[in-house]
Amino acid sequence: AKTSASVSVETKTAQLSDVMSFCRPVVGVSDMASTYDRKGGNADWWHFPAPCDGKELYEAVHLKGPGCVTRIWQTNVQATEWLFYFDGETEPRLRFKPEDLFTQDVRFIPLQGGASGGAYSYLPLPYAKSLRVVFRMPNRRPDERPYFHINYEQYPSRTCVVSWPKRYDGMTSNVVMQCNKEWRQTRETMKQAVKSEDWNKRVLEPEQNCVFFTAEGEGTITTLRIRLDFERADAYIRSLILHTLVLEAYWDGSKQASIQVPLGDFFCNGLHPREFSSMTMAYVDGVYVCRLPMPFRKGARLLIRND
Repeated sequence: AKTSASVSVETKTAQLSDVMSFCRPVVGVSDMASTYDRKGGNADWWHFPAPCDGKELYEAVHLKGPGCVTRIWQTNVQATEWLFYFDGETEPRLRFKPEDLFTQDVRFIPLQGGASGGAYSYLPLPYAKSLRVVFRMPNRRPDERPYFHINYEQYPSRTCVVSWPKRYDGMTSNVVMQCNKEWRQTRETMKQAVKSEDWNKRVLEPEQNCVFFTAEGEGTITTLRIRLDFERADAYIRSLILHTLVLEAYWDGSKQASIQVPLGDFFCNGLHPREFSSMTMAYVDGVYVCRLPMPFRKGARLLIRND
């Protein structure tokens, strides 16, 4: 008998735009197949295996299921086709040209696209039994240096996984399109989250801390907003503020902090204030926002410490 958990293109795509999925129990474990120097050096490019067809097909990874590929990143992979073989099939169920897998089609941005010299795809690829990722490289040069990451999840053996469908139907397409729509709107979503006139202002002296949130019983923190006074600070002081203010969070009466990290690092601004927005974290209009759900059973206490 299979477990009740069900994984499909629809369920995995829906999770990408559902921040509450971060506080639900994880079904399996995450792993990554990547190019890196197996000898510990800096030769991190892919060292080609022998072609699996004796000519031009090179297997990047062979994953055993049940599982799901959650992210692909690559740079300098000079393949004419990416082939995906599901569940032991001898013919690829999916065939992508690079421009299709890492598309610039506005319908699929930002779920797929390119940034900083690399290309990425967050399109989920679930597989019930196995998945082989194969490159077609008919004109491979001996001096090529391709790089890639293939992130995937492995599930317990009885997990019900519906492999990528043989026909890309309307329901699957609608879920992907809706996810892309919500990802494109992340900045506006975060701008709405920072609108508030009810700011609790504190002056935090050196080597002091202030508790800015307490709660008893059970609940979930859904949005955390912090505005730092950078108005009279130069670049060095702004960086110093991000490093020396430390966020701590305690759950359920514990004396041990579950979160203990400089504010800059927590809000993905480790070096200096930099505007960005994502489904879960942002720095927009001078406000740091975290929408990662933080559930607690018996109470919560959040403080900022000035080191």
